Amino acid sequence: MSVLQVRGLTVRLPGRAAPVLEGIDLDLKQGEIVAIVGESGAGKTMLLRSLCGALPMGAQIVGGVVRADGCKVAPVLQAPMAGLSPLRRTGAQIADAAAPGGEPPAVLLDRLGLPSGTAERFPQDLSGGMQMRVALARALATGAGLILVDEPTAALDGPTARSVLEVLGVVRALGRTVLMVTHDPALVAGVCDRIAVMQSGRLVETGTAQDMLARPAHPYSVALMGALPGRARRMADAPGLVVAGQERAPVLELRDVALSRDGGAGLSGISLDLQKGEVLAVCGESGSGKTTLARIVARLAPLSAGSIRLHGAEIGAIAPRRFSTDPRRSEIQMVFQDPAASFPPWQTVGQSLPPTDPETLAQASLAAGLDPALMARRPGQLSQGQLARAALVRAVIVAPRVLVLDEPTAALDATVQAGVLQYLNELRRGGMALLLVTHDLHVARILADRLAVLHAGRIVETGQVAQLLSDPVHPATRALVAAMP
Repeated sequence: MSVLQVRGLTVRLPGRAAPVLEGIDLDLKQGEIVAIVGESGAGKTMLLRSLCGALPMGAQIVGGVVRADGCKVAPVLQAPMAGLSPLRRTGAQIADAAAPGGEPPAVLLDRLGLPSGTAERFPQDLSGGMQMRVALARALATGAGLILVDEPTAALDGPTARSVLEVLGVVRALGRTVLMVTHDPALVAGVCDRIAVMQSGRLVETGTAQDMLARPAHPYSVALMGALPGRARRMADAPGLVVAGQERAPVLELRDVALSRDGGAGLSGISLDLQKGEVLAVCGESGSGKTTLARIVARLAPLSAGSIRLHGAEIGAIAPRRFSTDPRRSEIQMVFQDPAASFPPWQTVGQSLPPTDPETLAQASLAAGLDPALMARRPGQLSQGQLARAALVRAVIVAPRVLVLDEPTAALDATVQAGVLQYLNELRRGGMALLLVTHDLHVARILADRLAVLHAGRIVETGQVAQLLSDPVHPATRALVAAMP
């Protein structure tokens, strides 16, 4: 039975010559899971917003027909916390959305694999994977027959991402239909019935998940699937990179770094070295402390114990607020996981950057693969991929010695991700040291020299990337490797 029919859907935004969506034709059947893939700015999220009546201000449907045959539609946002209140318990929020006669929140949460007692917890106390499942439970509670999910696995580690995809299988088993946007078709292929490829606001190809991965026909689909991280080759090591047996003072040293935190992701006994021109990847499950470690290294968060040395000088004892005015502040820069949240929406992107002459800014933008003209736009006018590159420009333009990156490729499509990784590789070839927090072991395989696995706030395994991926020892590492698509 058909749940949704879309014919010729066309959407325009003011000030743009070309439609953001043009001539979209799409059919969805009951119990089907369909994934929409395409590069940043292709119109994937705009399509979801069109189908649930949540178009941005000024956007208009100027053509086409959407028929849902009375089927209720429920959206699930890419950042689930954006749709959940931090002031109310999860069970109460699910009950507020529930249709009359629906299942109790605790039953729904249990169906989606969440532990007993989740209904009594606040959403901000849950991991990213648990928050996504709560958002899905809330959508199910509405009685919606069609659930629209935007990037359900973005920035989740492999095992957690797979558990969320298993939940989508449960949603299908309940007779619901799922249309999701994803940047990782290889990861979702096991649960999807079909994959549809979008380019510049148009659907250019649709087929079964297996056919689209193995035998795409459209040239754009071929390029997109070929750029998937699991199929990309490892980038060459930087010239002059320190190899085993060589003695050289590290750029950055962490010794027994610890952070005590009630009810949060603490850290204990973290010791790491980072050499000039080296890429050290830090991987681990959601909630293991990766972002906490990144913020401590960037001197944006305090530590309870231990030492951090930059070029041999102790900086860990300096409080983050004091370090913000320290002359060495520019030597360690951080790129945050959500670039949109790190730019003030009322300023242009260029105004958010450190004072720089126009020529230097233009050169830095071009080096990052970003059109310098985009610096005159506000963050909301840029795609996720453009914002990711702009965030890199802002961090790199002050010429840091150490660049800390928190999930820089999360939620980026394969082609944009490949461009970002190539730019990071150029930075490290120029001598910059990179601490790369990532949930994606394929990204670590492509770019990193060494890999540190974080589990429950401790580093449980460290070594050369190829060695750890081929012969993991610790159970946490083995679980991450086993979940690689």
